[in-house]
Formats: sequence, C-alpha cells, structure tokens
Amino acid sequence: MSAKSVLHLLALVGEKLCEYKDFITAPEYLKTIADTIGSVACQAARTASFLDLYQAFEDAGLAPIVMKGILCRVLYGKYQDHRPSSDEDILIRQEDFPLLCQVMASKGFTAENDTVTPQMLETLQEITFYDRQGGLHIEVHTNPMGHNTYVHQKMNTYFKDVFSKKFCVTIDGTKIWTMRPTDHLLFLILHALKHLMSSGFGIRQALDIYLFIQKYSADIDWDYISTSLKENQGESFFADLICIGNRYLGFHIALSYKSKSANFTDSAKASAACHGKNSLLYSFGLPYPVC
Repeated sequence: MSAKSVLHLLALVGEKLCEYKDFITAPEYLKTIADTIGSVACQAARTASFLDLYQAFEDAGLAPIVMKGILCRVLYGKYQDHRPSSDEDILIRQEDFPLLCQVMASKGFTAENDTVTPQMLETLQEITFYDRQGGLHIEVHTNPMGHNTYVHQKMNTYFKDVFSKKFCVTIDGTKIWTMRPTDHLLFLILHALKHLMSSGFGIRQALDIYLFIQKYSADIDWDYISTSLKENQGESFFADLICIGNRYLGFHIALSYKSKSANFTDSAKASAACHGKNSLLYSFGLPYPVC
C-alpha cells in the first residue's frame, strides 16, 4: 500500500496530479483516475447517508452534536468528498440513547454492542453503529474524549456545557448541530493531542485544524483557547502544529503562538505527526507518558 493511501489522501493527491500533462502519460494515470473517482463516489454516498440519518434524528426530536467529520469535510469546498471519512462522530446526552437506537434501527444501522446499559454509558467512549450496505459507521459518544486516563477525563470537562451553546451549520439543506467554533477548535486540537500521545495522528487531522481556523478565526475566543491549552500543556504542541502548516503546507495562519521546535528536521516532524513516535513527544513539549 502506498504512503498516500495510508494517509487517506489519494483522492486529493490524485486530483492534483491529473492537472499535470506529464502525469497523463504516466503508467499510474488510469489507476489513479479510477481510484480517485471511486473514493469520491463512495464518500459522496456516505455523506448523503449521514445527512439523511441526521434529518431522521431531527424529525424524532433529537439534536446530536456532530464532531469533526462532515463539519471538517465541508471546509474543503469543492473537494469535500475527496477528504474521506468512513465514520461520523456524534455526541449525545445519555438519556437520549434509547430513542437514538430506535432511529438508527429504522434507518438500517446495527449496534456493535446491543447490550449497552446506563452504567456503561457513563464510561464508554463510543458505541459504534454500522450500516452494512452503505459502509457508513456512526460513533455515538456520551463524552468526547473517553475516560481511559486522567488526561482524557480532564479534557472532557471543557465540553460539559456544549449542549447549551450549540451552533448550527446547514449542509446541503440539512441543519446540523455542532459545538460553537471556539469549543470545536479546542476539541480538534485536544483530539489530535490525545492521538499523538497514544499512537499518532495523520495529516488529515492537521489539515482539518488549519482549514477550521481559516474559516472561523474571527469567531474564536483565542484567550480561552490559549488558557485551555496551557492547562493541558498543549500550547507548545499547537504552536508546532501551526509552524508546520505555515512553513511546509502553504498556510498563512497569523497567530501569536511561537514554536519551540524550530530546529526539528522535516522528517522528524513528519514522523512524529504521522506515527506518534514516543521519543519525539518531549520535543513537542508534552510531559505525558504514552497512554
């Protein structure tokens, strides 16, 4: 499997490659075209399936909070279905779980675990539902970060009031409820930090954060973001992330955060960002052991 496929950027890269005349005569051209069209078509179908499901939630009186996923894909504009995502994450109140299960079943989704108890909802990070025919997975959360470690539990505290501060985004005529931009950006950063501490995070997550900032920068409470990141010792990580985006990926994000890893080599940064190399965590200013 190619590196591009591993990073799930084949469709985005393939679309760009096909703009070059020299690539049209390359042996890989026809396969790249086929793979790109296939990837985009499958994602478009999953997007339509999710919007149909979310409308069913609304019709039933539910308003789950959507996290990342489709809210990040729309930031890619005409390339939104080039950014693949096999699952969608929604945050619900525990008391809404029984009704949500009924709606999911009516739309052909089956739960990975059909014996979830109220006690389990207190501790499970997610309950996964599968659409066996369409390939869409729905990860249902009653907390955004899980309870595996103290660090995760602390991160959860920043999102305990998100239902009272919901934010509406309309996608293809469907109203989607999500976190307000400040909370959603903090979630995206802490989610990436959480993954870096365990197994690493991919370039898609980094791109999502850059594009989210470009879209919502004026609506974000940057003092709150700064304070929250300091409390989680994540400010240096975010500074490095912004530095990488500006220096290597063509972004121009004007923030006051200063990277402490200016002497990192390109390969070391890429390795840390994609694979979560334990030995590099301290270079990002992270004191936590791998969880």
